[in-house]
Amino acid sequence: MSDTPLVCIWMGSANDWPVMRKAAEVLRYFNIPYETRVLYVHRTPDLFFQEAAGLEAPRGRVLLGGAGGAATVPGCLGAQ
Repeated sequence: MSDTPLVCIWMGSANDWPVMRKAAEVLRYFNIPYETRVLYVHRTPDLFFQEAAGLEAPRGRVLLGGAGGAATVPGCLGAQ
């Protein structure tokens, strides 16, 4: 939506999109720039934590971590 997203939506699998899409719809409705990422915590934990550690982003940035059923992404983000 934008080169500088205000909100990042992180999912643990592409299969989580049907649930997380609802968050994207709300952001789109309010014209809030966002991006989506799929980061497989179980398959590539090192990459996930490397990306999470690099989230020292511009002020005001929000990270939504979610899934279709499991809470792995938000839990790992909280741990980071």
